[in-house]
Amino acid sequence: MPTKDLRINPEEPVKRSNLDIAYTFLTTEAVTQASEGRIKPLSPDQAAALIGSWQVETGSQDLSNLDVVERGNGGKGRGLSQYTATRRTAYDKARQGYLQQGGDPNNIDFQLKYFAEEYAGKHDPAPGKSLSGWTRSFERIPADRVGATTYLTNNYFRPSTPHLDRRIKNANDFKAPLPVSNESPVNQTPTPEQPMPTRTQLAVPKKEKGNGMEKLMINMGSFLKKFSF
Repeated sequence: MPTKDLRINPEEPVKRSNLDIAYTFLTTEAVTQASEGRIKPLSPDQAAALIGSWQVETGSQDLSNLDVVERGNGGKGRGLSQYTATRRTAYDKARQGYLQQGGDPNNIDFQLKYFAEEYAGKHDPAPGKSLSGWTRSFERIPADRVGATTYLTNNYFRPSTPHLDRRIKNANDFKAPLPVSNESPVNQTPTPEQPMPTRTQLAVPKKEKGNGMEKLMINMGSFLKKFSF
């Protein structure tokens, strides 16, 4: 009876969690592009601080439930950063437009894009009426996790009930994801325990009999594959 093929197809993209997606977005040029230059890539600690607060804001530790309405406080807040008042009005408008396009506002990509665009002023109700960019929170964010968490809570989120202890705990508990790679261990760069082959090791021995060139090509192919991207 044939057995099921359990091999991972390297052609298939690696499925990533929303936490990983958020972290990558915040620590790369993606956030700078989405915010039209207003938010520079965050450091790992700064990203952890923001993600830790988002976990508290949404009540979702894995950031899987993002288009949520605030519990209590009259349900005033909604979305990744629990936008309220004029910020909620702008969020609801963008959300409705996304729904009409067939999108799911619970999607992490929509939420991250809206977060960056709101800070850049792309959803301001009128010129000079900044929804959140006026706080300059992301131009002044401290470097350490506790400092960054405290600063963002007081300046960017401004919640009615801070729950700062939970935010700090989330930030400190957050672990940055490992780099995404579809390569198997045998295709990775050699470690110190597995030194890079020398030219002598790659060469065909002088007394090699038969198929010497074929073996050389196989060896060279295996070596170069270690450094393919």
